[in-house]
Amino acid sequence: MSQRAQVRSIDAIESFRTTLILYIESAGGSLDEVGEEIRRTRNWLEQDQRVYWKKQVRHRTKVFEEAQQAVFNARFSSLRDTSMLEQMQLNKAGRSLNAAQEKLKSVNTWIRKYNNHVELSARRLDRLRSILAGDMPKAVHFLAKTTRALRAYSELKMPADTSNSIQPDTPPSPVDTEPSSSSETESGSTEENPDGSS
Repeated sequence: MSQRAQVRSIDAIESFRTTLILYIESAGGSLDEVGEEIRRTRNWLEQDQRVYWKKQVRHRTKVFEEAQQAVFNARFSSLRDTSMLEQMQLNKAGRSLNAAQEKLKSVNTWIRKYNNHVELSARRLDRLRSILAGDMPKAVHFLAKTTRALRAYSELKMPADTSNSIQPDTPPSPVDTEPSSSSETESGSTEENPDGSS
């Protein structure tokens, strides 16, 4: 006898489909945020920091050169000796210039590291973005199609299957209870000739 499948988890499939849709939206938003943060950081390094420290190096180089010129002029001036203040300003300008040069060097190093490591790792996110944009919507569609099919199946009425059913007990048919023709003949002969003669 054919049996009907017991479908009891349609709501669970629909709930999972809803959760999957929410996940796709959330993950997509997170990927967008990560991508935007990567771009902002790269721009901050390349545009803000590198440009700023290049300007600082140029400015501090100019200040340092002016301080050097002041010390040089004082040394070769017949009017006075080099003052302690001018020497201190030269030393300060030199330290400031060195600091700016180190900052610029550090920024350039981080830009190289950023392009080699962060950007390389960020490209791997493109695969996840591709899955979210391509495979996941297909999965959502498949779950919706499955849910519809299962609901349609659960609403079907099974036809009565009598091919293998057990027949109820019935009395014997009249044919089975009637005597055979030979019995009738014998019986008739006996009735016509009770004395047994032919």
